Amino acid sequence: MSQTYTDDCYSLGMQATTSLQAFKDNFAALKSAFSGVTAPGNTVAGMWWYDTTAHILRVRNEDNTAWLSVWDLANNKPVMANIVPADFAAAMKDAAAGTASLRTLGTGATQAMPGNATVVPASAIAGDYFIIGADTQRDKGGTAKTKIKEIIMPRPGTFRIKFDLSRVSGTMSGQIYRNGDAVGTQRDKSSGSYDDYTTYSEDISGWTTGDLCQLYCWCNNAVSTGHVKNFRIYEGNVYCRAHVVLD
Repeated sequence: MSQTYTDDCYSLGMQATTSLQAFKDNFAALKSAFSGVTAPGNTVAGMWWYDTTAHILRVRNEDNTAWLSVWDLANNKPVMANIVPADFAAAMKDAAAGTASLRTLGTGATQAMPGNATVVPASAIAGDYFIIGADTQRDKGGTAKTKIKEIIMPRPGTFRIKFDLSRVSGTMSGQIYRNGDAVGTQRDKSSGSYDDYTTYSEDISGWTTGDLCQLYCWCNNAVSTGHVKNFRIYEGNVYCRAHVVLD
């Protein structure tokens, strides 16, 4: 069907056949604006028809064999034709009742989250993205193992944990704990001056959300002293929200 529309169909210099063709094209284009209680005759592919009985805007299909419903003008919404209800039923549980949500693809299980559910974060992997740190320098003397630093772990998984040790005299030791239990390797700083720090790094797995990641320090005798700082947590993906408890 012609979509050419000529506003000026007649002029003194125009041939009759040209004007008549313009008229014909104009009428053909206007056929896309039919409306009425019954379908128009002499249909063409792509013709529009506003069905005033059903209040549906329809368009003639490409083969000019049927009308396709496009828009519900009475309710201002699209007509969802050719969408089989079974398709929704396959994807949803209790779809009609609206009481559940999308199924897991290919299974009979339903993955739904009620309003009181808790999101479980994905497990971390060790890496070099800095998450949080308790960086303040702290001093330690004597042989008693003392909790110097503490951080609440923000998610489960494996984290890279680092800290810096220096010694003033004797040997300064540090070890990573989880909820009061040793999980890291004991690190001993036995040489260098008070400002000569060594950074120790260790990947530790088995963390769960809310675990306390702790750094305990001690010296090898009652008169030895040392310093600790930069107790830091790293992981392999960018992630935020952790809390320092003891800096």
